[in-house]
Amino acid sequence: MLDVSERPFEGSVSFVNDGFGNRCLIDGAYFDAGGICNFGHERGRVYYQAKEKKPAPKPRTISKTVERVCEVFSGCRCTICGGFFADGDDICANGHMICQKY
Repeated sequence: MLDVSERPFEGSVSFVNDGFGNRCLIDGAYFDAGGICNFGHERGRVYYQAKEKKPAPKPRTISKTVERVCEVFSGCRCTICGGFFADGDDICANGHMICQKY
């Protein structure tokens, strides 16, 4: 439902409630035989509403990528993902190779 007024105010825009079909433009209720909807708005009457304000655009953020080198910690764990290295293997269970940048 639109926030409307029957009187003009600063920054308002006027429109005629001529409806679409037999419905009120303000709330979508049907007009009766007398041209009044269930909420009391008259068909053909001029109403005023505030101009729509567009929201301000969000500032763009630039994500920084950080390169990390795969190393071993705790004897057999990958510093990137925490995966295990098998004995004598230089690739962890998740595919990171020791001394490679990711």
